[in-house]
Amino acid sequence: MAEHDLSWDQVIQMCREVETFEEEELVADALQAEQLDRQAAEAEAVGWALEHQRRAAAMEELQAELAEARAELAEARAEMAAASAALAAPPLSAADTSQTYL
Repeated sequence: MAEHDLSWDQVIQMCREVETFEEEELVADALQAEQLDRQAAEAEAVGWALEHQRRAAAMEELQAELAEARAELAEARAEMAAASAALAAPPLSAADTSQTYL
């Protein structure tokens, strides 16, 4: 029984130690939560950066396809203009045809 006899000073000291321990746990929990928030924010930023890179690459690919389509369109227009010019030209006479092959 004597070993459980504590003075008021000892009881107060023990209470202070418990309060300090609880405060330290709260601070540690808050720091851990803050660190997790930072990590989540960093992960989100990395995700946004990757999405931006993916979209930029897709945009470059679309621009290349558009340039190719424009080149094909220009070629088709040139062929159409040549065909229109050929249709608009007067027909060759038999004399013109024979001279052409000589």
